[in-house]
Amino acid sequence: MTTTPTALAHTRPTGRAHTTSRQAIRQVFGPRATDAECIGAQESTGTPGYFNPRAVGDAGERGIFQIHPIHFGQLVGHGVRRFRIVADRLFDPFYNARVAFEMSGGGRYWRPAWNATAGKCGLR
Repeated sequence: MTTTPTALAHTRPTGRAHTTSRQAIRQVFGPRATDAECIGAQESTGTPGYFNPRAVGDAGERGIFQIHPIHFGQLVGHGVRRFRIVADRLFDPFYNARVAFEMSGGGRYWRPAWNATAGKCGLR
């Protein structure tokens, strides 16, 4: 995504929102959390190591991983764990991370959804 998150996202979030975002990424992505943290920080704040779970992009992208509205309502996941992306829940760091986890094949395939950001993080 090439949009710039709102001005709110350019602050350096600290405290509970920042800590909860980091915990969500680590819990959901497990061993691939380092890559996911790079993507999430770039997407939500543009500042490595900082997250804004309330970020909204110019095209309506939401949350840490800036999930684009084109994906709202789509099914993600596998087998019985499939779920529909609900726009209003994307500000929840755990839900946003779970959606990104499913969209990225468990953190293995960041392109094409996060194409520009993956390049900045040195990921494929």
